[in-house]
Amino acid sequence: MSRAEVLEVMKANYPEGGLRKGPIVSQDEEESLSFFMNPEDSREPNCEGIFLSLWDGRVISKGYSPD
Repeated sequence: MSRAEVLEVMKANYPEGGLRKGPIVSQDEEESLSFFMNPEDSREPNCEGIFLSLWDGRVISKGYSPD
């Protein structure tokens, strides 16, 4: 999956003005893309993390950190 495809999937699942809050991009670099997301019924600092490693613009690994 490419970086652009990841961002399109995110937009499709979390449209602007939708009922659910979308992930916050915390890092957007050539070799990494990271998101943090707060549960719908909770407040910060309660959050989950998704960490993608990229090579040549494509995802090569992913990590997940539960709250």
